Amino acid sequence: MVCLCLILPSAGCWNYREIRELAIVVGAAFDKQDEGIHLTVELMSTKTGEKTEGSGTLGIRPQRFESYGKTVFEAVRNMIAKTGKRLYWSHAKAFIVSEEMAKDGMIQLIDWINRDAEVRLQTWILVTRGEKASDILKTKSKLFDTVSMQLEEALRRYSNSGKLLSSTVGDFVEEMESPGIGATAPLVQTAENAGDKIPQIGGTALFRGERLVGYLDADQTRNLLFIRDRMKGGGLIAISTEEPKTKVSLEIYRSDTKRQLHVEGHRPVIELTVEPLADIAEISTEKDVISLEKKEELTEKANKQLARELQETIREVQEKYQTDVFGFGQMIYRRRPDLWEAIEQTGWGRLFPDLEVRTIVNFKLKGSALLSEPTKVGE
Repeated sequence: MVCLCLILPSAGCWNYREIRELAIVVGAAFDKQDEGIHLTVELMSTKTGEKTEGSGTLGIRPQRFESYGKTVFEAVRNMIAKTGKRLYWSHAKAFIVSEEMAKDGMIQLIDWINRDAEVRLQTWILVTRGEKASDILKTKSKLFDTVSMQLEEALRRYSNSGKLLSSTVGDFVEEMESPGIGATAPLVQTAENAGDKIPQIGGTALFRGERLVGYLDADQTRNLLFIRDRMKGGGLIAISTEEPKTKVSLEIYRSDTKRQLHVEGHRPVIELTVEPLADIAEISTEKDVISLEKKEELTEKANKQLARELQETIREVQEKYQTDVFGFGQMIYRRRPDLWEAIEQTGWGRLFPDLEVRTIVNFKLKGSALLSEPTKVGE
């Protein structure tokens, strides 16, 4: 009896499947077509052989297939008629959603993702602007085996540039379902490079509820990172001084944003205190801007400029898109549930456009670059 009990657990994996029986998805693009879904998948070919043109470091040959269905689930199942294999989603790197489909609503896609046991919430999600999602998978990737692998690496590495707010499927679902915050996703588009079309990421898609309502460019995304306290470093701030006329680039090492909630006359007021730690990355002239006196002037200039840019981004989102992608409402919900209960009676969507937000910026300049004299030009 004991021997029988020991044999049963060693019988093997209960859901074991041969790899040759599966079509391994590394990326997928979702487009709206008529009243249904046009699905494009990038599959990893497991056939061995010579490396083909465009194959990357591992010699993997990506294959692209397309299908249509009235729903996402139907489009996925209809793909079997073309691939001859069932799609396997656990290795998917990126999901790309077209602008048209995102504007129509993300619930259908998110519901399929939540119900499919193979789709990982760690998969990256991106949105296109002005082009089909399938166009991204039709670009070339010369440094990576597949376009989806390139997007994954770009999202990981460019996230430290200070101009990208990356988002996984799990991040997007959590923000979409949470009160007081609007979901975001990075933008992706095609770009020309040496005669070829390649994928390029940059900017942020803004959602109100499940629907896409607007965009932020790279600089505005940097401001969003500061406000959300997600600035990890790498961002650049260009400062222009009047006396002498000089452009100075500041590289952000890290930043800390403190968010305070005040109630004035029964209305919430948000106060942001942003404290970036930066170094001088470049000085455009040989004029002195790093002496003690000039350093204080430069710091004050940087404080005012960043505070102004943060306010401009906040106002544009409030007036033009009316979605709280900054998470101010979520802060009220967590810190003052009694106040949030009163706000819900009116609706945060109505109050957010008129929310007062005050910003204070305190730059700290340090690093070895401050010890270096400006570059001089000889006689």
